[in-house]
Amino acid sequence: MKRILLILLAFCFVIATEAKAQSRLYPLDYSYDDCRYLNKNLDNFTNFAFDIRPGWILSYRCCFFDASDSTIVLRNVNYFSDKSLLGLIKKLFGKTKFKTKVEEYRCSISPKATKCLRELFLSAIYSSSYLAYVSGFDGETYRVYVERFGSFVMAECFSPFDDSSNCGKLVEILYSISDAIKQNNPQAIENLIPMAEELTESFKSLYPEEYRHIKD
Repeated sequence: MKRILLILLAFCFVIATEAKAQSRLYPLDYSYDDCRYLNKNLDNFTNFAFDIRPGWILSYRCCFFDASDSTIVLRNVNYFSDKSLLGLIKKLFGKTKFKTKVEEYRCSISPKATKCLRELFLSAIYSSSYLAYVSGFDGETYRVYVERFGSFVMAECFSPFDDSSNCGKLVEILYSISDAIKQNNPQAIENLIPMAEELTESFKSLYPEEYRHIKD
């Protein structure tokens, strides 16, 4: 009995440590609803994408690479144009319709940065684990997507406890990309390449040894 309790405690410790360290993302199954604001014309959506969702989803931001003109696109999606308490109550009780407002920004991106970010997101997804599930109400959820063979693979993490963890560094990159697009600053995206490459290798180090040679 003692041995069983020790094993269970050790197992719980591993899960808790993994969640606190947040070295991995949590894998997700694809659904169209997850991607509906990434690109209205999904034929143009290739390579990679991400979105940032608050705990209470009144608005969120999503970003994707548009192959039609080799730009990276940011969309800020606001579900409630009327943010007053009365307006929200009316919407919740069906008195008025929800109005979704979408703001779009575009920025050019080099082939090198495109490849680098795709590899980063893919390594984050490949190294994800069901043991890495963390959630809450007071925070944000960060999802990354990669298109492969005509379908999507995806994973997410919740607001990192540790900014120096893999998830913490990934979140920093996502916000930096968002800011660069909004400011139409391609150089700022280029400046992220060294950090993204280093983080990619960190995620790849989490692969099982027999799969570390996989690139795509």
